[in-house]
Order: sequence, then C-alpha cells, then structure tokens
Amino acid sequence: MNKFPFVLLICCNVTVWFALYQRVKKPDSKYELVRDDGDTVNSTANVEKLRRELNRSLVFNETDEYTNLHDYELTLNHPHMCKDRKVFLLVLVTSKPESKTVRSAIRNTWANEVATRNRDIVILFLLGTPTNDSIQDNLIEENKLQGDILQENFVDDYLNLTLKTIMGLKWATQYCPNAKYVMKTDSDVFVNFESIVEFLATRPMTGYAVGHRFIASKPQRQKGSKWYTSEDVYPGPTYPPYLCGTGYIASIDVVTRLYLESIRTKLLHWEDVYVGIVMQQIQILPRHDNRFDTFSKLYKPQQPCSLYRLFTVHHVKTSGMYKLWKKFQKYKLPGKCHAYNELS
Repeated sequence: MNKFPFVLLICCNVTVWFALYQRVKKPDSKYELVRDDGDTVNSTANVEKLRRELNRSLVFNETDEYTNLHDYELTLNHPHMCKDRKVFLLVLVTSKPESKTVRSAIRNTWANEVATRNRDIVILFLLGTPTNDSIQDNLIEENKLQGDILQENFVDDYLNLTLKTIMGLKWATQYCPNAKYVMKTDSDVFVNFESIVEFLATRPMTGYAVGHRFIASKPQRQKGSKWYTSEDVYPGPTYPPYLCGTGYIASIDVVTRLYLESIRTKLLHWEDVYVGIVMQQIQILPRHDNRFDTFSKLYKPQQPCSLYRLFTVHHVKTSGMYKLWKKFQKYKLPGKCHAYNELS
C-alpha cells in the first residue's frame, strides 16, 4: 500500500490548521480577522467530516466546491441543551465577550419568558474569542454559572459578525434540529415572546423566514463609510432581499438549508446581507413584518400597548431593558392589551 498520499494529506491538514490558528489567535489587522476564503476546499476527507457532523439526509457531491467550511471549534458549548425537549423556539443572541452586564439584563428581563404559552424556548448567547485572557477567564466563569454561552475560536470583532451568525446556524443544525423555529437577534434588542409565540402559532412550519425586510438596498460605495463595500467584494448594483439582523425568525428547515448553502458561499462582512444572499440561493423569499421594529419607530412610550404588540424593539440600552420589562409586565395583565394585533 502506498503511504505517500496519506502522509501528504496529514501534512496538508496540519499546515491548514496551523494557518487557521495563526489567523484566529494572532490577527495582524481588522481585515485579517475574517478567514481568507479564496482557496476552494474540495476533499473527500472534508466531505466525510460534514456528513458525520450534520448527520442529516443531505447527499454531498464530491465534485462540489466548498469555499466556507466554517471549521472553527466550539470552546464553550452546550450540546445537550435541546435534547429530549419539544423546543418551539431557539433564540440565538449575538453578544460581545466583555458585555456581561448586557447579558445579565437580558437574562433578568425578556429571557425570563422561557415557557411562554406552554411553548419551550431556548435562549443562548453567541460569542467569538476575546483577545484579552482575563475577559475569557470571566466568560468561562459566567458560563459555568449561567450555562447559556456558545463560543467559537475566531476573534470576536464587528467584521466577524457573519462568522458568528454562521456559528448559530451550524449549532442549530447540529444540536437543536428538533426546534420548530430559530430566532437570531442582537443584545441591544428587547424581545416580546408573548406576541411572537402567538404569531408563530399560525405561521408555516417549513420554508418560512420573517423579519424586517429590505428590498433593493444598494451597496455603500463611498470609501470611509462603516459599510463600505467595494465592487470586488460585491459587484452587483443591489443586494437581494434580506432580513435585518436585529431580529428575524426562520423555520428549522430553512436554518439547516442556510447553513449547508453557506458552505458553498463566499463570506461577506455584513451578516444580514450575507444571509439574504444565501437565502436567495436556496430560493426562500423572506417575508416582511414591521412588528420587528428595527428603527424603534413603532414603540411609543405614551402608548404602552404599542410595546406589547411589537415583536422586537431595537436600540435598547441596559437600563432601558429593565424599564421596558417593567412596563411590559404591567401591561401584560389580562384586559390591558392584546398581543397579536396587526400594526399598519
């Protein structure tokens, strides 16, 4: 038996993993935090790895090109969180490693509603790896106490939000395939499970994605802009329809298909646009509902019931989270407001 190809494969794998380690652990600049996806990964070993990881009915074609295997490792994980549970809604909240106070505010407010209307809700925080060792030590202790943090070994940075979102899609596919729906949201968002659960009770359970939808948005071509996107990165004149990353919901089959298709899709810094690109490739048209209050225009403090009717409220600071929660609890009482009510 010729051992040379086997030895060569091991050497190549060691080289690739060392390169990834260097990129993840010791980035030279912000723009190097996102993995280089220029090389196509197309080997039987990686295909078999995907088959084992996913354990689902998809049949991989060995001639397919895989540009984004997302083979980062989970350094903090809760693989049995969904086991033996009838999970109605899995909620994945993007968070910064240093934002312990923000996570505490969420846990003490809207994340308390884990059994709304007898529906099981699982809430987890998505994090990358901090460059500060003391922050990482604090995260480990926080996770031991709270048991709700997922972390992968890419550097946590704004330009890596797409990696964080793919991490959530992958985790849901691997560890929570029994969930009916998955929600992705941010840590500066107030979430109203009362209205969401009532709404989802009448929604499709497959092929479904909903949020605040943007249509025909144009890439920002002005250099110096926070959202600058060159034509080399995205050549098209407009983005496909996409759901704002501050809060959207998809049925579990869509989440699984998004993750599997992302393996073949070149990364883009803007995570919500990226998900929209992948969604277009799997031929899912996202639906719009303005109760995902992306611009915080529909919540009116002088009209308390407006909060109860919304699904999300964006741009909420830590102190505001507690204030909204107190108000929400007050108007949650029978006869005060009715949750499921269309807003114009």
